[in-house]
Formats: sequence, structure tokens, C-alpha cells
Amino acid sequence: MEKGFQIIIVANQYVIADGIISINYYYSFTRKLLTILQNNGINVLNIYYYPHNDLDHCCYKKPKPGMIEKALKEYDIDMQSSIYCGDSQADYLLAKHFGLTFYGINYSGKENDVRKCNSLLDVCKYIG
Repeated sequence: MEKGFQIIIVANQYVIADGIISINYYYSFTRKLLTILQNNGINVLNIYYYPHNDLDHCCYKKPKPGMIEKALKEYDIDMQSSIYCGDSQADYLLAKHFGLTFYGINYSGKENDVRKCNSLLDVCKYIG
């Protein structure tokens, strides 16, 4: 049996609320991203995104746990075997909230428990 991970993306997208990009642009970009990934044999189970900025305080804006909690309700996720990849302090804090190993991609934080990587390819080398 082939070893692997199911991929779920959780993303703060404050650029929508701030008027930097439109929701239609976000959807178009996301469709293109998923096509590129699928063409390279990478399937994404789901994408959860939060389109608001700091003015809208709710449970979905990372590092709050709402997006992952929603995924846990929708999928049978083994959190003991899961990892979290990200590039921000919010990602690190969210990973720690759930006890997940955090792979920091170009992450500049000083925490000692971060596995620092330059790319997702580096993450793949870590997890073998």
C-alpha cells in the first residue's frame, strides 16, 4: 500500500475583505492552482478559506481553530498522524493548538519546535 497524506488547505484571505482582490479572482486563482496540482499528481481533499480581515473577529481566522474544526467534522482525520505546513506565526500557533508537527516554509519565527523548510519539496524530504 502506498504511503501518503491527504491534503487540506486552510487559508486566511484578508485580501478579499480589504478589496485587494475580488472573490472571483480568488476562485479563478484557486481553480488554476488545483489544476496545476492535479496535473502533477497532487490531489487536494478540500480548501477552507477565511475571506475577512482583522475587523471581523470570529473562530475561523487563523490562528483560531475554526477551519480545522470544520474539517474535523467533515472528514475522518487522524490528528496523531497529521502535520501542518505554513509560513506564518498564525500557522505555527494553529498547529500548536492541535498538537501538530509544524513545518515552517521560509518561516522566520524563533521557536525551537519548528522544522524549517524552503519549500514543500523540503517537507516531503523530511517526511520521506
